[in-house]
Amino acid sequence: SLSFEYQGTPFEILVPDGSVEGDVLRIQVGTVPADGSENKDEKDSEEERERGGLLGALGGLKEDDDTDKATKAEAKLEIGISVVPLGRGLKPYLYPKTETSENDSFVSLSLMESLPNSIEKSEKEGDGTHSMVWPSGKVLAQLLSSAIGVNFLEQKILETKSIMQYNCLELGSGLGVCGLALAHALASCCCSESLVKDRDGMDIKVVLTDQGLEAKQLLYENIHRNLLPSISSRSNSTVSISAESLCWGETLELIKVVPNKFHLVIGSDLLYNSKESYDPLLRTIQQHLHEDGTIILTCRWRKPILERKFFKKAETMGIEFKLCEEFLDEDEVLKRCPCLLDWRDYGNPAREASNKFFHETTVPIGKCNIGKKNVARSLCAKKTLAEISEDDTEKMSMEEYTIYEELQVQTYVGRFSSSETEEESESRKRMRIEDEH
Repeated sequence: SLSFEYQGTPFEILVPDGSVEGDVLRIQVGTVPADGSENKDEKDSEEERERGGLLGALGGLKEDDDTDKATKAEAKLEIGISVVPLGRGLKPYLYPKTETSENDSFVSLSLMESLPNSIEKSEKEGDGTHSMVWPSGKVLAQLLSSAIGVNFLEQKILETKSIMQYNCLELGSGLGVCGLALAHALASCCCSESLVKDRDGMDIKVVLTDQGLEAKQLLYENIHRNLLPSISSRSNSTVSISAESLCWGETLELIKVVPNKFHLVIGSDLLYNSKESYDPLLRTIQQHLHEDGTIILTCRWRKPILERKFFKKAETMGIEFKLCEEFLDEDEVLKRCPCLLDWRDYGNPAREASNKFFHETTVPIGKCNIGKKNVARSLCAKKTLAEISEDDTEKMSMEEYTIYEELQVQTYVGRFSSSETEEESESRKRMRIEDEH
């Protein structure tokens, strides 16, 4: 079961049968509108409670007697909650209240998908993509909080030599799943023996960003719902997390007071839109990333011809991306996201390796059952990635659709190319010439 609190009311939800580690559980809660009538029969009340979601089924929220009548007459408010389990690299002693089996995540994020009180439409900005957990976001969150992810972050901090403030930035945070996972992972890093010995007393800041007032407020709501564990008894370092509104192409006001810019920038599924957003996104990365910093970008490929242009433009601006080799050592990652193609090759019909990946990687289509009996996965209908159509995706179960999405997710690490070796520079030039021909 999963436990969480919503508007001061604790809930415990049974995990559906057949769930596996890494699944996202979406919970809908809501209030039942009050119309002032006092004599409703039991059937009507039951129907309203069913329509009112989780809180309705449990009796709804109690309202004060002096609640404004207009408020009582408001339409039903429904709020989705996504529960995302994190990786098992977090220090278990920081979460003493959790009880779990060896194979289960002992920390989960509970993320609201919208605000309890909606903002006026005139104040809304953005395209609404911030209000859900995207598959690549879940992958990155679980990577950062895995044992390999925590070790990766620890090494990145130690590489900064003697600095005592380490700044992290997430672009396109959405609900905050990746930024929150990063903050929890960094809290575990602070308690490691090597950091306590080498850099005790560090000040680590994590800033989550997205476009618009509503997105910023939603981030703050989710930050407060997923408080970081206390590390004061094991480390003199601190980890803080905040949210800011940021439109790509602009510069955070915070950057004017944050020394050394950001040593780590992360983002997931930032290339979903079109090439029109690539220039402002790259300018934002360039403006905020420390000259010796690292950017981790998890990409769900959709239009490879366009999306490869992002990486090409990044090179012209001095930012070099390559697959994150450290994360490729994680067996679970290779199982879920097995594609080892370079960005120059992915979806490129001129590259044999890409054609092989798309024509040999298969996905099950349709629920694998006949009547009431489950059928072995090997007997289910399968199609290759090259064959799958939009109609096929509509026939997929949630498990199958997740498999389909994650097969097309890759994690890249970027840095300013001024720090690359001469050999790496020459290799990059040769590959660019090959791409042009």
